[in-house]
Amino acid sequence: MKYKGIRGNEQEVWKTKVKYYGVFHLRTLYKELMEFLKDLEYTDEERYKYFERFYFESRSLDPRQATQMWIWIRTDKTEGPVDESSYYRYYLDVDYHVRFMKDVEIMKEGEKMKVQHGEVEISIRCGVELDWNGKWQNHWFLKNMHDFFLKRLWWKQYQDKRHIVKDDALKLQRFIKEYFELQSYLPLAGKPFIPSHGYKEEAAAPG
Repeated sequence: MKYKGIRGNEQEVWKTKVKYYGVFHLRTLYKELMEFLKDLEYTDEERYKYFERFYFESRSLDPRQATQMWIWIRTDKTEGPVDESSYYRYYLDVDYHVRFMKDVEIMKEGEKMKVQHGEVEISIRCGVELDWNGKWQNHWFLKNMHDFFLKRLWWKQYQDKRHIVKDDALKLQRFIKEYFELQSYLPLAGKPFIPSHGYKEEAAAPG
């Protein structure tokens, strides 16, 4: 059972979207974004494979629709060791929605390379989880004191945590925008291949 109101485990702080239409390499985008989340300490080598919570791909016979794809990434981090004393946990959720995606050829440094062309919308949502391990809400006495401690004693600390996670989300948003700005300079040439298998495609990454 989760708290209600201010005692809800997940307190959303900020959300935004980045939309791009053009040439991109989905597998590289996915990998680079996860590496950036690793730099922000929202994932690591051990937990990497567990953060993709949903993947769905739809291919239309209508060439105008091409391929659609949805990917949901859920990440989190705590400050310091993850133990019973951990009260706050930050979370960063990333949702991909790819539309009109087709494989195309580009020329990069004199060589042909298979990439994707279409529309990518990436949604970012961030927030703070309070008492994420249930230490307070599952204790017969502490659960009745939680609101008092949070509003009277921890409020400034809680607001500081909100600023920290929003700053992380802004860094991620800036990274995605810069990535797509670079991709917009890739020259487009050739005809579409068979529809892509998305980030799971074993194509060579650019560079």
